[in-house]
Amino acid sequence: MTTITTRSACITAILSASLIGLSVSAFAQDANPLIKDSKGDTLHMTCEHARSLVHGTGGTVLTSGPYHTDLYHIGGGTCERVNDEKQPAFVRSQDNPLCFVGYTCEPHNNG
Repeated sequence: MTTITTRSACITAILSASLIGLSVSAFAQDANPLIKDSKGDTLHMTCEHARSLVHGTGGTVLTSGPYHTDLYHIGGGTCERVNDEKQPAFVRSQDNPLCFVGYTCEPHNNG
């Protein structure tokens, strides 16, 4: 009886942990809406492919691994927020650790 109860408790604990992990993952994606709009993970594409995604549309969302998602755009125009400025954007790709894909808008440093 004890062995069955212990196994049952272990299975219940594993299932609960799995469900919590899925909930946290779903929450993280909901917390960052850019992840849903991403055109792909640059770690799984060549530099040229990542660059062509940005330049082909004028701007797109890319991820670089599970924790980095950003909106990249080509040079023209200005940033939407008043205190932001364009910065050259480099991502890690399958074949280049510093792949220039375009620009991002970053808070202006007044210091």
